[in-house]
Amino acid sequence: VTRDHLNEFFKQLIGNGFSESTLSGYKRSLRKMFRLAEGLEVIRKNPMQNIPISRTIERTRFFTEEELKKISKTVEGDNYETALVLFFIQTGFRISEVTKSAWGQVNHTKRTIQILGKGSKYRIQKIPGLLYDAILKIKSDKPTIFGKSVKQIDRELRAILKRAKVIGQAHDFRRTWATYSMQLVPLDVVRNRMGHTSLSQLDKYTRGYNQELSDYLRNLYSDWQITEMGS
Repeated sequence: VTRDHLNEFFKQLIGNGFSESTLSGYKRSLRKMFRLAEGLEVIRKNPMQNIPISRTIERTRFFTEEELKKISKTVEGDNYETALVLFFIQTGFRISEVTKSAWGQVNHTKRTIQILGKGSKYRIQKIPGLLYDAILKIKSDKPTIFGKSVKQIDRELRAILKRAKVIGQAHDFRRTWATYSMQLVPLDVVRNRMGHTSLSQLDKYTRGYNQELSDYLRNLYSDWQITEMGS
């Protein structure tokens, strides 16, 4: 099997209506398979070595500055939606972590929040000033900050994005946070903040953006830091 064979295969998939995300998944799987075969000396050279994974797919995983402005404009005047959107934009939390975020985990003196992520590891992170003010405006007697289930919050976010005429989903806010934050701090800091165990897990974000951040993006993504890690 040569590179030409594989490129012809991918062209046929496109011609048969396969989506770019599906095509990207096939490429990743084939790259791993041929890499293993090369390591076992079954083949001399990995034919997938110089075939790039779709950059378009990587790009669509984070919001542009213009899209973030549209989203923010859409929720203006609604305290709950403003707090919800800001929480996703400025924390880098997974939707499950946002849902579990509780008032009992907030240290109002230090303005930090402790969250239990994947692998049963706690992360204690700073709450940016703009976000802190926003969540205080919606404080209630409910134990969690937003008082909703994952399904409910996901539905609310999709409705907001639809009104803003921006294509995306909840996890795109996490990808957006990672993409822009890596322009401001070392990769290892971002890795810790996201709860990842390996720097290689950030590869998809490093390919997405390599420009100087505007003042608008700096204001959104610079007001945070790792304060403590626990288990």
